[in-house]
Amino acid sequence: MKILYIYRYLLLGGVTTQLANRLEFLRSVSDPHFIFLSDHGGRTAFGDFDQIKVTDDPASVHDYVKKYQFDLIIAIDTKEMTDYLIDVHCEVPIIQEVHGISYKLNYLVGDEQRHFRGYIVPSNYSKERIVADYSAPE
Repeated sequence: MKILYIYRYLLLGGVTTQLANRLEFLRSVSDPHFIFLSDHGGRTAFGDFDQIKVTDDPASVHDYVKKYQFDLIIAIDTKEMTDYLIDVHCEVPIIQEVHGISYKLNYLVGDEQRHFRGYIVPSNYSKERIVADYSAPE
């Protein structure tokens, strides 16, 4: 299975570190790729892994999706990219991986939520907050 992860910041720490820590397992069960919207020196977290692209251009992301024919997209707190992919009728299933619990998560329950195939959260606490605060599906 080809999986594309999309996240905002390629930096040392936070989400980038979580993705790098998952990499060995992901490579054993899938063909993972990563797109980051900006580079802040985090590429070293992935060692010699080369399936990393940095671009903040939504059309470039869509071209990459078409080129590599992904089976699944996991978008991590990147509403601007999922909005674009939905607008251009990207047919690849999108799962939202949610790391924040702030007011910015209203998109989880808006009209566009019907386009998502599911949600991933890093903890039960995050899940409970998102379900309680936004009435997001469990």
